[in-house]
Amino acid sequence: MPDGPVVIDWSTADEGRPGLDWAMSALILAEVAIAPVPVAEGARIGLTSLLRHADPEVHLGDAGSGHLARARTRRAADPNLTESEVRLLGDAVALVHEVEAGIRR
Repeated sequence: MPDGPVVIDWSTADEGRPGLDWAMSALILAEVAIAPVPVAEGARIGLTSLLRHADPEVHLGDAGSGHLARARTRRAADPNLTESEVRLLGDAVALVHEVEAGIRR
């Protein structure tokens, strides 16, 4: 590739609506942002940028319904996630909503 190598986890790839793609990306960035890792702050910045530039037609929904809820269900079913990572999905969803609300203000 002209821009260098990239990592894509195709093991959990599936067809879906664009809103689900946005929600999955936001949720994964939020997971990293709440993790005790050196790149957590960068992930939060990336999450904010992703949500700030989201397609106006994309509505993530709330924790109980919509694309974000579906993304959480799919992430929880990912066999590559540890039990502790699955338990943190609720916190990641909450961060997505917190950042989204901050952008709307």
